Amino acid sequence: MFDCYSILDSQGTPEYPNEDDYIDSFDFEEFKLLSELTAFYEGKSMEFMYFKDFRIMNFQVEEMTGNIKTILSSRGFSEYHKKAYQKMNNILQVCLNKGMGLVCFCD
Repeated sequence: MFDCYSILDSQGTPEYPNEDDYIDSFDFEEFKLLSELTAFYEGKSMEFMYFKDFRIMNFQVEEMTGNIKTILSSRGFSEYHKKAYQKMNNILQVCLNKGMGLVCFCD
């Protein structure tokens, strides 16, 4: 599972997540539906992939939210794709509402 948690930008990346900050998770099949988003970040300073722990700061959460909107408006998607992107957007919105970043752990 790719488990997503909110985290303060000023906080170091923990070795183990704080369960109080848990937001949601993706299984591998569901995460693969985010392929346009993972491709967007491929080769950039932010590596967004399933089998690697992942951390972004609050300003990057805002950026990713915008990228999701751009991706979804660029072409038609199946309902499965839309649900996966909506789920990711909801996770990001929790972080934005708290003024926090996002940390994801893959187990």
